[in-house]
Amino acid sequence: MSKVLVFSDNLDLAKAVDLYRHFSSRVNLSFGIGTRLTCDIPQVKPLNIVIKLVECNGKPVAKLSDSPGKLSATTRRLSGHCVKPLTFRR
Repeated sequence: MSKVLVFSDNLDLAKAVDLYRHFSSRVNLSFGIGTRLTCDIPQVKPLNIVIKLVECNGKPVAKLSDSPGKLSATTRRLSGHCVKPLTFRR
């Protein structure tokens, strides 16, 4: 089984490139450049819509975030299991 980190919070191309350079040799990566990609219209405020994945191929998933309150996991045990091994150095 392989793990994939999906970065998506307030992401633009420059941030995605920086994250790729930092993490690509250590883990599989994907990027969700949604808000700025789908609403790149001057003077138009993009909608603040959130869609959260809770399961993939019958397995529970978790969303890890550096923003308080944005952690998303179907069980407390799952969120603890995900957070414990993730200690990234800058």
